[in-house]
Parts: sequence; structure tokens; C-alpha cells
Amino acid sequence: MITKGSFRPARSGDISRIAGCLVEGGLFAAEMELADYIRRHPWGIHLHQRCPEETHAVLDVWREGTGTSIIRLFKSRPRDQRPFISYLLDVLVDEGFSDALSPGLLPSATRPFKKAGFVECERLLVLKKRSLLHVPTQKACELRRLAAGDAGGIAAIDEECFDDMWRFRIGDTQKMLASVNGFVAIQNGAAMGYTMVSTSREAGTVGRLAVRPEHRNRGVGSTLLAAGLDWLREAGAKEVTLCTQRGNLRSRRLYRSFGFEQLPEELWIMQKDL
Repeated sequence: MITKGSFRPARSGDISRIAGCLVEGGLFAAEMELADYIRRHPWGIHLHQRCPEETHAVLDVWREGTGTSIIRLFKSRPRDQRPFISYLLDVLVDEGFSDALSPGLLPSATRPFKKAGFVECERLLVLKKRSLLHVPTQKACELRRLAAGDAGGIAAIDEECFDDMWRFRIGDTQKMLASVNGFVAIQNGAAMGYTMVSTSREAGTVGRLAVRPEHRNRGVGSTLLAAGLDWLREAGAKEVTLCTQRGNLRSRRLYRSFGFEQLPEELWIMQKDL
């Protein structure tokens, strides 16, 4: 019988058993990064006592200072799903979080979360560019690579470009800049916009693209996107995926102009008050 007692936090001795899944999935760059995460967040990774390769999850803080957590990755055997979600929610309550978000889920995967009391929070469109052989050349502004010192500027851009759920705070940007690549658009020394990209093996991701409202319709977004795609191609990516909100028509037009195609199924983000 599967109960909450069937699960436990990951320990350093578990790294070799679960690293393959977590590194291949792009959550961690290498086993060393995974080990460091377990050391800094002893509540952050959980697994099945007997079948850790088949049932495990990664928990994280969603946004700095919000009290919101996220189940960043959830992999489970079907029979483990409901007790494992219940166990994870108990962990988050014990850690003092006020609510929890699910990972991005296909509609077919939402049922165990609904059974646990999660409700739909957001639906995201998934877009894919299947080849990086032809990327439009764009140079409408000056760019430079993102650096650790850009955390404050990125947080200021997010304040203007995203709602409360999606914007990065300065602590979030500091954490992201340690693990992603990207570019910032500059005018007179000030940041106009930025993009963040990452790659896992041959799969690239555009994780972020934002341009301050007063600098839109000037080719800044196109220049940033082209630079990000060029970097992904140089890094070995063969195709690129991104997510965007259904109502973000401006971004959807930009992505289509670069050859991105919308995939049939949306990703659901679900939420539960704790």
C-alpha cells in the first residue's frame, strides 16, 4: 500500500540515482549543481523510498517574497500520484508557504492535481521552432551579454512588463543569471529589454523576452530574439521551445515571424491555497 510514509527527502547518496532524469530534463546543469541544491534546500527534492528513479519531485520558491511555492518537476508512477502530491503539500505547509503552483501540465495530466484541490490558474501556449538553420538577421539596437550586475535592471523591466505572478524580483533575477544565458538591449547605458535562453543537449528554450513599453515597435524584441536563437544554435540546439500567454498577441506575432509554430496542446498551471 502506498502512503505518505512511502516518500522521503532526497539525500546526497541519492544523487547518482536521480541525476540522470533531473539533468536531462534541464533543471540542473550537472550532478554538482544538483548536490548543491540538496545541500541548500533540504526540503527541495523528494522521492519514493524504493523507486526514486520512477517517482520524484523538485520543489522551489516561485517568486521572492511572495510565499508561493512551485512543484517545479513532478514524475510519478500512476499509483503513487495522489499520495505523493498529498505528501508534497504537507512538506510545503511545514516550510511555511501560503500556496503552491503545479508544473506546466498537459490537460491529460491535471486529474491528480484536481483531486488534491488544485484549480486552474493559467493556460500557456507552447510554440516550437523546429530548425535553427535560418534565423532572420536583426540589428536595431546595441546588445551585450547578460551579466550578474544586470539583476536590478531586469527586475525594473519586469515591473513594467509582467503582472505580479510572472515578474521577477531582484532575488529571482540574481538566481536566474547564475544558470542561464542571454542578452540585454542598451540605449545610452540603460537597459531597454532582455532575453534569457538555455539549452539541454539539442533542445533550446527561450525562457524570457521583455522590452520596456516605450521601446516597443522599434525592432528591439526582434534583435534580442535573433541574438538568443543564434546563441542557441552555436550551443548545439537543433530546435527551440517557448511558452507564452494566450493574450500576448504582440509576442505571438513576433514568434510567428521567426518561424515558431503553435503546438496543439496548451500547458496548464494549477494553484492551491495551503
